[in-house]
Amino acid sequence: FGSRRHSSQACQIPIPMLRVLITIASLSVAERFSRHQFRRSSDDFIPDAKTCVPLENRGSYFSVNVSVGSETEQFSLVADTGSNNLIIPSCTCSDHNGCKHEGERCFRGTNHSKTFRLSLVKATGSDDMVPDQVSITFGSGTIKSMVATDFVTLGNITVNMSKSLLLMTDDSQLMIEGPFEGILGLGIPGSKIMDGKQRESLLVTRDGQNAVMEEQREILAQVSGKRRPSLFAGVLNRIFDEHSYLEQAGAQRFSLCFNDGHGGGALRVEPQTATKPLSAVGKEHWSLGLSSVQVDGVALNFCNPEKMRNGQKTPCAFIPDSGTTMIMGPEPQIMSIYAGLCSKWPRCRALLQSEQTHHQASVFTDLLTNCSQWLHRSVNGLYELPEIHFGVVGANNATHDIKLSAWAYVFEGFEQNRKQKDERWEKICRPAFIPLDYVTPDFGDVWIMGTPLFYEFEVVYDLQSVPPTMGFNRFKDSTGCAACDEQPSLISAANNFRNGHQPRKIWGPPRVPSIDVRQPL
Repeated sequence: FGSRRHSSQACQIPIPMLRVLITIASLSVAERFSRHQFRRSSDDFIPDAKTCVPLENRGSYFSVNVSVGSETEQFSLVADTGSNNLIIPSCTCSDHNGCKHEGERCFRGTNHSKTFRLSLVKATGSDDMVPDQVSITFGSGTIKSMVATDFVTLGNITVNMSKSLLLMTDDSQLMIEGPFEGILGLGIPGSKIMDGKQRESLLVTRDGQNAVMEEQREILAQVSGKRRPSLFAGVLNRIFDEHSYLEQAGAQRFSLCFNDGHGGGALRVEPQTATKPLSAVGKEHWSLGLSSVQVDGVALNFCNPEKMRNGQKTPCAFIPDSGTTMIMGPEPQIMSIYAGLCSKWPRCRALLQSEQTHHQASVFTDLLTNCSQWLHRSVNGLYELPEIHFGVVGANNATHDIKLSAWAYVFEGFEQNRKQKDERWEKICRPAFIPLDYVTPDFGDVWIMGTPLFYEFEVVYDLQSVPPTMGFNRFKDSTGCAACDEQPSLISAANNFRNGHQPRKIWGPPRVPSIDVRQPL
């Protein structure tokens, strides 16, 4: 989902009060809230944020269950490191026909949750008090929300979201298939307040349509093989500090990892420290420097330290974003990766008739599209394709080699075969890349690493380091992401979904971030 944009009637939403209550089995949730709802701290409760919560594979993103309010209503939220908001659907949304996604649950705080409070502000030009409303645009579209206060529980962590719980009142512009029950934002701490009028003119373009929505349609068209997207539009700024749920819980670290199919994944709070933490280079996104991209040991001709401009801090930038489905980067660089993969993949190299990048990239994508003709006859399946290595560097000069196998960077889809009389649908394979034009003066071209990264690594985020850090714990060859009741060393090959003859599946429109490409990292 990436960066957010907000507009609000209020000038500023106060920084939420920090509050954590540990789950006590002897008390009901309502009793705990009733006894302690207005206490900032208590000698009776010792905060313990350590927990592990299962993630569910929703096809193009992963969701996590939380409960809200004194009646602990359950919601399945997108686990998104590209935003800081906690958003759930309000029943006002369905009451007024603003919610268009069938099957989603909604929250009714008034007269239902004993701890619910709706935030009110003065109406423009009058002394009347009205609900504080916020509009937020993600890569998947715009939602309208009201600001509220209530308790939210994740695993064994309960936090009072004081004036920081957003109740969605309209999701009619959201391009998401199936139920959408909100977002658990896990973004980088320290987002800044920006001038509310700085970029107003960028918000609405193209005959009044939302520009990011238009770009999303172009992204989906590109994924289906029709055309590539153009530049993302600018986004309206945030006008208040955002503190994520885990920041308010006082958590030090969290980690995410994914499995294919029904294997789900895991969100761990207070996991072990990453073996090699890398400090973030940007302030608005979890981001690192990108100093090299290699295929089978051969460096490609971009993100090269020798080609940095004067004053540039890193050759390129790298954003690990759990809410983005694909890998996103500049189109010429994606073509170079395809050409490099083809030249190092014997099956592809045998079909080459030219050394031109465009020709090599075309042969590579055509061969993947026709994977049904060779994949199951191959000894190693997708693992006969070369690995891609992304060399990342932190602000602390620590480095790490992000190695992605073809099982991670290729996914399975279906295409209608118009050569057949019945136009049957055939299985195809596609590289999990989407073009993105985002260049920053300090960090060069920006790459966004979506879900493929989390299939190969447990990504550890440290919220309290200064600056915040990221780390990458790679799974063993015969294992995947450990479930909450397992340790990585205990996972058997029988539970592993990383079969080279069975590509990963993506269903539903891919999630893309809404990035303001005119702003720094």
